Amino acid sequence: MSIDNERVHDWVLTGIAVAMAGLWMWTFAATPQQAGPVDVRTIEDFGRIHDAGESYPTVVRDLIGLEGTSEDTPKAIVEAAHERAIALPPSRDLRLVVVAMAAAWGVQDVARDEIAAMSAGDAMPEALQLTVADLERLARGAPIDTIDRVVATLTEAGASSWLLDRVRSRHYAIIGDTDRAAATDRAAIATATRGVDVKMVSVFAELGLVALGFIMLFLVPFLRPRLARRGYGLGSAPSPFLLARTQRVVVMAFVAFLLTSLIFGLVAGSLGATGPTPLSAGLVAMQILTQGAIWLALIQHYGRASDDHRPLSPALGLGVGMLPGRGAALAAWIIPGIAMCAFVTIAAQFLTLFLFGPPSSTQSSIDILLGDGSVTTFALLVLGAAVFAPLVEEILFRGFLFRNLRGSVGVATAVVFSGLVFGAVHLDPERLLPLSALGAMLALLYEWSGSLLVPVIVHGLWNLLQLVGVWVIYHGT
Repeated sequence: MSIDNERVHDWVLTGIAVAMAGLWMWTFAATPQQAGPVDVRTIEDFGRIHDAGESYPTVVRDLIGLEGTSEDTPKAIVEAAHERAIALPPSRDLRLVVVAMAAAWGVQDVARDEIAAMSAGDAMPEALQLTVADLERLARGAPIDTIDRVVATLTEAGASSWLLDRVRSRHYAIIGDTDRAAATDRAAIATATRGVDVKMVSVFAELGLVALGFIMLFLVPFLRPRLARRGYGLGSAPSPFLLARTQRVVVMAFVAFLLTSLIFGLVAGSLGATGPTPLSAGLVAMQILTQGAIWLALIQHYGRASDDHRPLSPALGLGVGMLPGRGAALAAWIIPGIAMCAFVTIAAQFLTLFLFGPPSSTQSSIDILLGDGSVTTFALLVLGAAVFAPLVEEILFRGFLFRNLRGSVGVATAVVFSGLVFGAVHLDPERLLPLSALGAMLALLYEWSGSLLVPVIVHGLWNLLQLVGVWVIYHGT
């Protein structure tokens, strides 16, 4: 096949990929959105922050900006949660959580309104009807006999341990079991306070990383000549991959991403793993691993010359030996690397928030973790999002795409373009700027260090920190 014919085929394939992406996003936009675990946590946070706020002095609450302080009444908190729920996509689970909050604090009018809204739709299953009736009695201060059934139904709807303890406390207080009422009340407040404590720590740690990242980005231009003299960086070495095949490999990798996502989505649906479960987390990890295997095969088959028999790892720069200082040098890049990624990503998030407002959804791994905080689910998500995804994404976008582009269009253009491609292929317009900024920063880390292991580890730790933060805040002990 001539070079001209290859280029025509590449652009035809690109057109097909763009059409597939457009169809994918149109289908997603046309599908009615349902409230998910993140929305349930958003509603619960009104009460959770109120409970946590009672443990802090007023000056501390004002300093850290806690919403829902002890001066706010439970009625005001429940009404705020009710208003927020109305603004979110309709969901029976979401309404049930608001009813439970209203029942836990005895706000009868909100409980009555939400129950009426739930009853106005399709007929409710018998178990849900019984639970709703129990919660309505709790809101009125009347006793019930089946608290275990209420707890089971709320757990299925995605309610957290904080809300379950709040409902139990109300139930025990009504039936006169003051000891258990006090114990569950303390447990709810302790859970809420722990979550806010962790959030505070994460916010201050994030601010520290952002400050360090800003300093490092300011210092790097002065350090680069010294680092280059010591042997750090990609230097002037040409890419070991075929420049003419860059477009084909990336486009085919994107098509493979769409097809594997579709296939694994169908598998998840057939197995009933569309919600937050360990099986869903396992399928996410398997999907990423499958995509990575396909991407590696594409790079090996199309991206390399037929007479190039060198192992792929050194060609990518995927090894500690690529760094002059080896292990110690690798470790020295990690904290500054994470800090610089934090600075550019959070700056891009603020810009996105200013231009377009908050995102309407969370990433799938976070959504699964919010809904299921089991150790198995957490471990599988870590395996997929913090091990497999960083490795395969860095190989394609930094090791192959950026490495090929830098020799033909220059480092700066290659950094920006490879970052934009990295952001775009996630098919998440609301996070395009933060993801592109992260991708560009990871490309710079590859350029400055000379080892692909640096962006792989930084990317993995960045994802891990997000997962750990969510898990500890909402599920940790």
